[in-house]
Amino acid sequence: MRFKIVCSVFLSAIFFSLTVSAMEYSGNSLLGILGKDRSSREFQEFRQSWNLNAKDENNIRGIKVFVNPGTSKVESILFAGDNYTLNNDRFTKYSSQLPFGVSLTDNPFALSTKLGAPVKLAEKNELHFSHQDVAVEVAYNGENSSRIYSVKYYNESGIAVTPKVTDGGIKSQPIQMASIGKPIHAAEAVPAANDKIAIFKKAIMDVFKAYRESAFFKIKGQSRAEKNFWNYKYTYSSNLKIPGEKFSMLYSYPFASSDLDYVSVIKEADNFDKSFETTYHEFEKRLQECFPAKDGWIASCIPNKESKTLSDLELRNDRYGAIVLDYCRNPKGKHILYMRFLLFSN
Repeated sequence: MRFKIVCSVFLSAIFFSLTVSAMEYSGNSLLGILGKDRSSREFQEFRQSWNLNAKDENNIRGIKVFVNPGTSKVESILFAGDNYTLNNDRFTKYSSQLPFGVSLTDNPFALSTKLGAPVKLAEKNELHFSHQDVAVEVAYNGENSSRIYSVKYYNESGIAVTPKVTDGGIKSQPIQMASIGKPIHAAEAVPAANDKIAIFKKAIMDVFKAYRESAFFKIKGQSRAEKNFWNYKYTYSSNLKIPGEKFSMLYSYPFASSDLDYVSVIKEADNFDKSFETTYHEFEKRLQECFPAKDGWIASCIPNKESKTLSDLELRNDRYGAIVLDYCRNPKGKHILYMRFLLFSN
């Protein structure tokens, strides 16, 4: 039903299970694949070294490489996960293998001594650093910023950094290359406050952005106690809000360790009435206005076995995935209108 990526990993396992070959790509040498083509020799060696799967990730070691589907070039490297421990000498030793000497035990002050002054992002407990033409985003778990939850590295400009190790320590050599920019696109720019269409479009694009940057882990909130239409057991709140929705949630199905996915519930009720059709057509119009064919979106209507009047509207873009406006009725007679997402990694 969905193309999903998992970053449900344990960060400690990243470092405890390193093999000799993986050690060839550690520390600053990890940055050497930023901007490289997915078919390049360097990337293939990196994939073999870290034993990446077809999705360019290794869940045991907690690493995910994001490749721009339009250019086939590596955009970013993410280390993400939870439930890891910080009480082992081996952990401290291996965590220093992250680029720029970042350790998973570093607090914000320690990071600033290595990376310079940070910029606090809108998300809680998340910092952005610019160091040697590379952006470093660090997310913490907990209010006291004592546990690093994820670390992400990506090109900040069109300058790739190829680190060199000399007698004087680690230095970097800038090499000019075609700009691939930050993994953020014009469609995700902050819109004017009074532009409702732009705000709606940005909210939708933020879903794709959250998936590409951390497989939804950075927006995962507390467990939800409320029941849901699908009776999913493992559901979580999200700080993403789409204008006009009733609520949105993240969920893992069928197990707590399964991939995270995202759904935006627009309307639900015990009985079907005309308001479902009205709301459907309102969202249909918004989606078609925000995601036209000229921007690479292909719209299609998929027959809906549960309704003769409401087809499933799909808007697909090979760069991001698809948005599906869907109406469903479950065996208990509950009715729901929602948006689901098909999410592409490559």
